[in-house]
Amino acid sequence: MNISNFEELKNEITERASTYMNLVYTDDQIQDAKKDRAALNKFVKALSDERIKIKKECLKPYEDFEKKIKELDGIVNKAIQNIDSQVKAYDEQKKAEKMAQIQDYWNRVASPEHPLKLERVMDSKWLNATVSMKVIQEAINGILAKYAEDIATLQKLPEYSFEAIEAYKSSLDLGKALNEAHRLAEMAKRKAEHDERMKKLWDEKAEQERQAKAEAEFAKHMNPPVEEVVIEPEPVEEKREWI
Repeated sequence: MNISNFEELKNEITERASTYMNLVYTDDQIQDAKKDRAALNKFVKALSDERIKIKKECLKPYEDFEKKIKELDGIVNKAIQNIDSQVKAYDEQKKAEKMAQIQDYWNRVASPEHPLKLERVMDSKWLNATVSMKVIQEAINGILAKYAEDIATLQKLPEYSFEAIEAYKSSLDLGKALNEAHRLAEMAKRKAEHDERMKKLWDEKAEQERQAKAEAEFAKHMNPPVEEVVIEPEPVEEKREWI
C-alpha cells in the first residue's frame, strides 16, 4: 500500500466511510449489513498489517544497532563488576574496622554491663567514612548522659518509680515513662476509691442485717410462741350385728 498520496487516499476513504455512517439498513438488509461490516473490517486489518510491516522494516537498522550496543555494554560491565566487587569489599572492611572502634569506645565509657546497649542507639550513618570518630564519641557521650539524667529523674518520682524506669528502658522515651507512672497512679487512686465505696456498701448491708436480726430477736422475746393443745378424739364403739 502506497501512502505517498496520503491526502488523496484520506479523502477517498472518508467519502466512502461517510456513505456507511449515514446508511440505515432494514430488517431485510441485515445480511448486506454483515457483508459490509466484514469488508470494512478486512480493510482495517489490511491497514494494520501494512503498519506492522513498515514498522518492522524501519526497526531493522535500530535492532541491529541495539544488539551491537548491548554486546559492548556486556564487555564493559564485566570490567565494572570486577572493580565494583573490590570497592564493596574494601568498604565493608572499613565499616567493620570502624564498628570495632565504636564498640570499643562504648565498652570503655558504658561498660558491657550497662543497661543500655550500643545496638539500641547505634546510628548506621556512623559507619560512613565522612563521619569522624570524634563526632561519634560526642554522640555516644550525649546519649549516655541523657540516659543517666532521665533515670535520675524517674527515681525521684513519689510513686511507681520502678515501673516508670522499666517503661523507659523499653522505649527510651522519658515522656512515655512519666505518662506510665501517672497512669498507674490514677489507676491506683480509682481502685482505692472503688474499694472504699464497696466497703461502705458492705458495711451498710451488714448493719442492716444486724438490725433486722436484733428486731427479730426482740419481737420473739416480746411475743413468745403459744403451745398448741392437741385434743384426742374419743374412741367410737364398733356396732355389731347378728347375721
